[in-house]
Amino acid sequence: MSREPLLSRRTAALALAASLLGLTGTIAVPGQASAANQCGPEVTAPLSDKQWELKRLQPEKAWPLSEGEGQVVAVIDSGVSNQPTQLAPQVLDGKDYVGSDAHCDNVPHGTIIAGIIAAAYNEKNPQYYGIAPKAKILPIRVAEDSSKFAQDENSPKKVADAIRWAVDKKATIINLSLRTDDTPELRSAVQYARQNDVVMVAASGNTGENLTAGATVYPAAYDGVIGVGSVDQNGAWVGTSNPAWFVDVAAPGSEITGIAPRGNGYGVMKDGGTSFATGFVSGTAALVRSYYKDLTADQVIERIEATADSPPGGWSKEFGYGVVNPYRAVASLDGKLAGAPRTVGSEQISAPQAPVDPLRGMKIAASLTAAGAVAVTIVLLSAFLVRRHVRRRAAGARTAQP
Repeated sequence: MSREPLLSRRTAALALAASLLGLTGTIAVPGQASAANQCGPEVTAPLSDKQWELKRLQPEKAWPLSEGEGQVVAVIDSGVSNQPTQLAPQVLDGKDYVGSDAHCDNVPHGTIIAGIIAAAYNEKNPQYYGIAPKAKILPIRVAEDSSKFAQDENSPKKVADAIRWAVDKKATIINLSLRTDDTPELRSAVQYARQNDVVMVAASGNTGENLTAGATVYPAAYDGVIGVGSVDQNGAWVGTSNPAWFVDVAAPGSEITGIAPRGNGYGVMKDGGTSFATGFVSGTAALVRSYYKDLTADQVIERIEATADSPPGGWSKEFGYGVVNPYRAVASLDGKLAGAPRTVGSEQISAPQAPVDPLRGMKIAASLTAAGAVAVTIVLLSAFLVRRHVRRRAAGARTAQP
C-alpha cells in the first residue's frame, strides 16, 4: 500500500497515548493539518490503493445478506466527526461528557474507528469503506486528549454514564476502544448493558504485557465483553497487543487507514493499536445482528468467536479464537468451535472438536432466506454456545479477581 508524506510534528502530537484509548504511536496522514481547536485535522489527499485491512477481511462478501441495517453502534471515544462524506449519513446526534459537541474530534480517534465500522461504500472510491456501511453511529465523547482523560478521576464514571446513555438511546452495539479503571459504577453500567441485550466490544490494550490470570484491562476483561487483540498485514500478532486471558478474537491493528475528521481525506495510524481492531469486530457484530435479528447479544458474541479464522491449536492469548471473519460470521450455518480448549488459570474450558462445516459459495449464501438461516442457526448455536460462553467468561472472572 502506498504511503503519502507524513504530517508535521504538531499534528502528530494530536494522537492519543496508549494509556488512554488503547492507541499506540502517532497519526500520520497526508495533506495539511488544521489547528486542534477546529475539531481535528483537515486532510484532502485521496487513497491510491485499497487498504490491506479490507483485502484481508473482505466484508463485502457478507453484504448480499447484511450491510448492518437497523443497527446502532455507540462509539464511546474522543468524538466522531459528521463532516466526512462517507460518514455523515451514518452519524447520529450524540452526547459530549467533556465539552459541548460530540461531533468534535481533535485527536482524531473516534472518527477513524467510526469509519472502520460504518463508512459508506462509494463506487468512485472503492479503496475505503466500513465493515457495516448501513449501520448508524452514535457518538459519545468522553475524552479530549490523553493527558486529561488519564488524569481525570471521573473518567471511569464518564465511561459508565456513556454506556448507560447508549443503552437508553437503543444502541445495539457499544464500541469501547479505551481502557479505564475498574469501579463499581463501571461494572454496574456493563451489567446494565448486558441486561438490555447490548453487544459490547473492547480493546485489550497496547502495552504488550503478557497478562496472565489476575492481570486485567477494563472494560475488556469484564464478563460479557468481547476482548480484542490485533494482527498485522501478515496475520502475525502485533507485539504491542496485550496477550491476555480475556482476548476473545483478533482483528487488523497495524498500519490502519482512517478517514480524517475534515476534508474527506485519509491517513494512516502507522503504529495502529487494538483500538482499531475493536472497530472491525464491532462492525462484524452489526452485520450479524442485522441478519440474525433473533439472536441475543451472547449468541452474537459466540457466533463471532466460533466463525473466526482459528489459530493453530485453538484459542490463544494473542489471537483469542482467531481473526474475525465477517463473511463467515454471517453466512456460516454452523458455529461450533474447533481445536484446543481455552485454559484460564488451572481450569480448562472445553470446546468441541468437530470442525466447522465448509461454507457455501457466495451464490448459495446469497440465496439463503433470512428465516431459514435464523432457524438453523438458533438450533445449532443457542443452547451450546450460550452455556459455553457463560462458563468460559465466568471461569476467567473467578480466576482473575483483581
